[in-house]
Amino acid sequence: MGAGERSWYHLLAMNSAPETLNGTHAVVVGTGFAGRAIARHLASEGCTVWATSRTDRGVAAIERAGHHGVRWDPTDDALSPRIEAGPWAGAVITFPPDRGPQDHSAVPTLEWLAELGVLRVVYVSSTSVFGGGDDRIVDAESPMDPDSDLGERRVRVIEALQARGEALGVHVVALHVPGIYGPGRNVALRIRDGRYRLVDGGQMFSNRIHVDDLATACRVAMQTDAPPSLLASDGHPFRVRELVEWTCDQLGAPWPPEITIDEAPPFARTFWRGSKRCDPRHLLALGWRPKYPSFVEGLPACWQAELALPFHQAQRVRPMIGTPTTPSALRLLMLGAGELGKEVVIEAQRLGVEVIACDRYANAPAMQVAHRSHVVDMQDGDAIRRIIADEKPHFVVPEIEAIATDTLVALEAEGVHVVPTARATQLTMDREGIRRLAAEDLGLQTSPYRFAESLDELKAGAEAVGFPCVVKPVMSSSGKGQSVAKTAADVEGCWAYAIEGSRGKSARVIVEGFVDFDTEITLLTVRTRDEGTLFCPPVGHRQEGGDYQESWQPEVLSSAALAECERMAREVTNALGGQGLFGAEFFIRGDEVWFSEISPRPHDTGMVTMATQDMTEFELHVRAILGLPIGAITLRSPGASAVVLADAHGVNPRFEGVPKALAVDPRVKVRLFGKPDARPGRRMAVAVAYADTVDEARSLASTAAGHVTVHLSEPGE
Repeated sequence: MGAGERSWYHLLAMNSAPETLNGTHAVVVGTGFAGRAIARHLASEGCTVWATSRTDRGVAAIERAGHHGVRWDPTDDALSPRIEAGPWAGAVITFPPDRGPQDHSAVPTLEWLAELGVLRVVYVSSTSVFGGGDDRIVDAESPMDPDSDLGERRVRVIEALQARGEALGVHVVALHVPGIYGPGRNVALRIRDGRYRLVDGGQMFSNRIHVDDLATACRVAMQTDAPPSLLASDGHPFRVRELVEWTCDQLGAPWPPEITIDEAPPFARTFWRGSKRCDPRHLLALGWRPKYPSFVEGLPACWQAELALPFHQAQRVRPMIGTPTTPSALRLLMLGAGELGKEVVIEAQRLGVEVIACDRYANAPAMQVAHRSHVVDMQDGDAIRRIIADEKPHFVVPEIEAIATDTLVALEAEGVHVVPTARATQLTMDREGIRRLAAEDLGLQTSPYRFAESLDELKAGAEAVGFPCVVKPVMSSSGKGQSVAKTAADVEGCWAYAIEGSRGKSARVIVEGFVDFDTEITLLTVRTRDEGTLFCPPVGHRQEGGDYQESWQPEVLSSAALAECERMAREVTNALGGQGLFGAEFFIRGDEVWFSEISPRPHDTGMVTMATQDMTEFELHVRAILGLPIGAITLRSPGASAVVLADAHGVNPRFEGVPKALAVDPRVKVRLFGKPDARPGRRMAVAVAYADTVDEARSLASTAAGHVTVHLSEPGE
């Protein structure tokens, strides 16, 4: 069977799930690579997991993972921990057999489990119990005929466990598994790092199972009337050479050195002599279906997961980030290439990331600093899919709202890493999704609102929320299409303006009741892998027509209001998931807080951090994406930003007054975005400044921005 082919059970339909685990308890004995995955899966199914370790340090690690840690050493007669729990779903024993002619661990463990009241036990064995070397097909009913010391020891443990289990009234299932792989433990890492050696041309048959599929197999074996012997593999036997060819092609890695079996290390010779093909049909008959039915699906999932490991683990998986345009590069695809994306690209490149920028028009700001770029209709799902297939990015980072989010959701299900998640991008691309999540699902305080997709519905909605009210397209950015209806007579004009300013293909609007607030802020919220949720000091801002004109940091809030903003931001970002920086907007009146909107990316008002913080919002975003440590977010100085807008349509923008702007004060910086054309009100540049006070910084930034004028040419000039 070739690497691209599929075995017959790929045609089987949906999982047949065993009984629910909600409200039950289970014991996982041994928390190595497999044991940790089994514990995670059982917990995800609603089961309370009690996991064991021989050491106090191991118990502490178990509890940090969210399980109950139990100190258990079957060779220590003084240890006999009691667990007052139940009902028991069962237990899984994952540790290997003791060395030597007798095993002193497995049977005492079974006896301890029986004392707790556990009646079903799965013992994770290996396919070494069947021997090998002749390419034969083995399944759960094949006779155990080991041809190695490890296989013989496994057989002795299985026989002892099942005999003792029968006497105790405990049903013991031996689950035989081939090579287990997963994130941080797979052949691709050794090939990539030059540590792999191909023995005898790789002609032997081999078998694999992804560690997550092993976890679901254990659940099925534990929760069904399983026979005493089962075999779990992905059902896709392959010649090792096929795996190596496919992996080298995917990684762009050189072919590994080849050696003979006599040149292989002694411990590896048993594996290379064990050629056989594993058939999991008995486990399939019980309803189990592997999520990764071959290495073609499993290894890419490992690579994505490896990029999402905490930093200290990721360093073991990929010791170096890599170098752009080489096979080792980490690739980041920007969907949207505006001024905010430009700063993200710069920060990513500083950390050695290869960046590809996409947008609907050529020479967009981020394209000017990316390694490569593509001009594409951002709502053409097929085009987005083609680019991702060609570029093979490790991260896809949306920077604008008007994207084919249905395609991103589908791609994420296929293993593409969308930042922070495809669901977050989909919910926040329109105001309806995020407003319903915040107000209806999470119960956060928002302004009163209605949605409308016709003028009549808008009129009814405006009457319901009261006047004055704010009308916005559900899909727009930078305040486009937003207006205020002071009376019923204004509603028709607001409807036309909203539809004109709507982004994408939506003709739907939201009408919001007016909130009498003291200030509105952006709380830049960073969701990390290792450090929880971090917050930047609040950013105050002033808007005109729904578009930001200036921002400043910090905006001073009461301790109660700040705590409520952080609570709301944490709830919303937890619901959206993923890692990265979010811009959460709130209305504030005294201690009272209203949630307004959130974007799952750097925020335009956050450009002030280029003057105020030790790490800008863009650096924070990239660090969070890559899983790099952040530590404390430090406000170095109060600061402010002020925008420079175009006042006409035109191309070939030229900026007058930059020297004068920079001469205002040495603490002023000017950022020209590099947009190739302009229209009235389009943001073309920003001035940022830091100072001893916010008021002084606002004065510096607005004065500097006021000196910059945008000159344009008519198209064709």
